[in-house]
Amino acid sequence: MFHRNPGSHELSDNEIYTYDIQRAVTTRLTDNAFNDWIPRWSPDGGRIAFTSNRDNDNPQNYDVWVLEADGSDPQRYIATSAWDEYSAWSPLNNGEIAISTTADGNAEIHVGTQYNLRRLTFNTVRDEWPTWSPDGKQVAHSNYQFDKGDIFVIDAAGAQAGTWGGLMTLRAKWKGLTGVIIDGCTRDAVEIRAENYPCWVTGLVPYSVVTRLTTLSINEPVMIRGVPVNPGDIILADDDGAIVCPQELLDEVLPKVRRHYEWEQRAKEELRRGVTDAFKDRVT
Repeated sequence: MFHRNPGSHELSDNEIYTYDIQRAVTTRLTDNAFNDWIPRWSPDGGRIAFTSNRDNDNPQNYDVWVLEADGSDPQRYIATSAWDEYSAWSPLNNGEIAISTTADGNAEIHVGTQYNLRRLTFNTVRDEWPTWSPDGKQVAHSNYQFDKGDIFVIDAAGAQAGTWGGLMTLRAKWKGLTGVIIDGCTRDAVEIRAENYPCWVTGLVPYSVVTRLTTLSINEPVMIRGVPVNPGDIILADDDGAIVCPQELLDEVLPKVRRHYEWEQRAKEELRRGVTDAFKDRVT
């Protein structure tokens, strides 16, 4: 079972399909102008849960829907007036589904049935992709260890592979990440510029990172061109490049930055008036 963009509707994104391995037959289960995706079989194989924005006044709101295995009788199963996705059926076959929802303002894991939903996680970062233990007693999930406004800093050791790209830009932008700095390359430069997304890299390549690099760790110290960067450090970047300031040095650095900035503004005014020795009182 999978979702695919068939391109048959002007506004469509994805539809739900099944594939019969023995008969090599693909069957389309949904057909509408909305986005039906992330399908999940129920334990008994009789129903399919999926995420959809159908029948919503706001197309940015996604609900969990359920339909029969043959595609019939689609029904809204869980709706919080927010973004509900990544459904996972309990192996106990009791009708419970684990989901990730932004109903409380942040993506958290909830578990429940059509009429009874309870919250499991309470974090400032995103909890997504729940999955049940075989005995139905535990729910594992991924945790995006960042907050809105954070910057991704990636040590790719200068690799000539597309560590970043257009799809990652869209996802990072939607999740509120301010920008990305990579000791490595990106692809899809035109798409990234079109999104006006801040991206600092060492080069451009036409091919992806798939099969070329693998993630070793997340939210741990990295080294970017010999400069250590730690989680929580302050990043400042512009057209000239990027600098980093450790959190513990911020109170010491800010007054110096302010003094230097004020001196530079005065020096510019003097130079505009023809004072050629405006640098004599340089503040460092």
